[in-house]
Amino acid sequence: LVLPDLEVPRPRRWSLWDPQLHTVTVTIAGASVTERFGLRVWGVDRSTARITLNGQTVKLHGWNHHHQWPERGGVGAAPSEAQLAGDVGLLRAAGANFVRGGHYPQ
Repeated sequence: LVLPDLEVPRPRRWSLWDPQLHTVTVTIAGASVTERFGLRVWGVDRSTARITLNGQTVKLHGWNHHHQWPERGGVGAAPSEAQLAGDVGLLRAAGANFVRGGHYPQ
């Protein structure tokens, strides 16, 4: 499905430290789906082979994230909001600006 004439009201650019998200709802034949998305442009600087985000060179620093908390006997792919918030806090405290979300549906 291509939506060439879609206009985003009050568009805000997504960045690593200010991840602005928008939503769009598409309805076809009575069925609807709503998705979140960010407005951003990823690229590669041809002279340095460095990754760029919105035209600025960026270094990705982060980790692979798995849902594993031994104190609860394992929660699989159903962590609590508090557990996720704690993990994000640890990542931010370590200076991460990137996380790979393991093998789970995000």
